Amino acid sequence: MDAPRSLIKKVIEAQTHNSYGSSSTIMSLPKDLQVHLFSMVASDSIVDLFNLKICCKDFLDLAEEKYIYQLVSLDTVPLFPWHPDLKDKQSSFLQLCRESGNLEILFRDWLLEFNKNRNSCLEILREISEKGHETAKYMYGMLLLCFEDEEKRKEGLMQLRLLRRSKCVITCRKKVEDLASHCWRVNRKEVVRTLKTLCHNPMQCNGRRVYWGWPLLKDEEDDIPCEYCRFDYELNCFCSIFNL
Repeated sequence: MDAPRSLIKKVIEAQTHNSYGSSSTIMSLPKDLQVHLFSMVASDSIVDLFNLKICCKDFLDLAEEKYIYQLVSLDTVPLFPWHPDLKDKQSSFLQLCRESGNLEILFRDWLLEFNKNRNSCLEILREISEKGHETAKYMYGMLLLCFEDEEKRKEGLMQLRLLRRSKCVITCRKKVEDLASHCWRVNRKEVVRTLKTLCHNPMQCNGRRVYWGWPLLKDEEDDIPCEYCRFDYELNCFCSIFNL
């Protein structure tokens, strides 16, 4: 994202200091390309998006495109506003994101419902996952591993393998843990974790070090040779988050 962000910032600076008020920079590009550039900035930083909006009226209008709300990053937006004066503004902004199909807010909505009702529809989570939301894919895969059904567990493994290849399993877990920590905890047991391990002989396996208190803290350290031991360990971490 650094290249397009750098380009946009240079264009903003040029247009902001244009004493003639000309829009011969980014606004002279085709509309689709304008929206694409703005969406790339928005998907990386909501702060940069708001900086674009206050630059000029043309940018303000362009930043209101539905596609931009669909992709805008919510990483720095808390699950609940800390200050009461921000509640209405944040709710209005998030509703625009929701109506635009922003995957992050759709996942957050699902997570809040899951925290109240552990039987919350997995189909909705699967749809968010399939559209490319990595944290939803993690959550979906881990929940499938909780089942006794072997076919569901195989599907869960497939989801997690994709994340592991992208080196983001631990990043996704930390994000789920952070979001869940801001939810009102409801001690329910509708989701029952299977007691079966994926690895049939964990104490003799070459991936056994995860059972000996060697926590995985970074995706770069995710080098456990036995993927079954690796995901048994991950399931333990996941279940501790939600008291499963």
